Amino acid sequence: MNELTENVVTNNRNVTFAYRGGLMQQSISIAAGLWLVLIISNANAQTKSIQLPQPGGPSSIGTTTFEWTDPTRTYHRSTEEKENRRIAVQIWYPAKLDNQKKASYSANSKEFKNVTTNSWVNPPFAEGVTKCPLILISPGRGVWHFAYSALAESLASHNYVVAAVGMPDIGNIKFSDGYHARPDARFQPNRELMSGPYEKVDKFFEAPTELGLQDLEFALTKLQQLNDEDPNKVFTGKLDLTRIGVFGHSLGGRIAGALAVKNENVKAYISMEGIAPRRARFEGLLQMPVAMMCSSGTLPYAKENYQTLIDGRTEQVFMIE
Repeated sequence: MNELTENVVTNNRNVTFAYRGGLMQQSISIAAGLWLVLIISNANAQTKSIQLPQPGGPSSIGTTTFEWTDPTRTYHRSTEEKENRRIAVQIWYPAKLDNQKKASYSANSKEFKNVTTNSWVNPPFAEGVTKCPLILISPGRGVWHFAYSALAESLASHNYVVAAVGMPDIGNIKFSDGYHARPDARFQPNRELMSGPYEKVDKFFEAPTELGLQDLEFALTKLQQLNDEDPNKVFTGKLDLTRIGVFGHSLGGRIAGALAVKNENVKAYISMEGIAPRRARFEGLLQMPVAMMCSSGTLPYAKENYQTLIDGRTEQVFMIE
């Protein structure tokens, strides 16, 4: 089917991540996922307690957070301060529980105390579970990386390892030393730009996409090191880094698409309210199944761009409204 309107899946259906090579399929509720990302990410403004939905898989869930510094790149805290660039990566995984502490929604931000998770802090990896496929989450501009906890917990309960990558200048990150890295105003498009033509939009996002791509690649390097030899003996030999799925939101969807093009181990790519870079769409560079999620309000303005991806596809493309 070549027309966009023939590829739209209606609201409240499930999306299946279909990986090549026999990798298990995992369904996620689109309605619940959208609600949680948009509402829970602002939970610090709520007075009511919020419980993340119970995951449906058989495994308990462990979580841990790393702050990794890239010695090859720099980051400007301000016009005066410069340091090596660092990222925050939260990992969820199938776990064996043994008197662990319940995990906070945010490791370093006290504003989210009213949100209760289904994860536990730093338990051992689940016994008998090895070589788990990896799901990378690339957050939207200005979004906390832990805002995707409900999706991550659902996947981890089905024996995936999920890593959400907090990227300075793109997302919101509160580091353990108290520093708050906020999104860079240079990467906020104005209304005039978004009105088209879309070539200008693609050009505008080239710089943050390259920045985020380098962060995702650095995260994968560190995850490979954990898989080779984790000092804490949790992740050694547990990750199958030849089977990677990437999920991106908004600007993070574009960044995830760039990784999907560049890394041959990415076997599935899904983006919510975002789209892959221009070359990936027009030159058919996405060599894996692709799913694009778009709200009804955005879809009328984005149809033409999604159509370029569909026309240039080499694998199945799923559209979810």
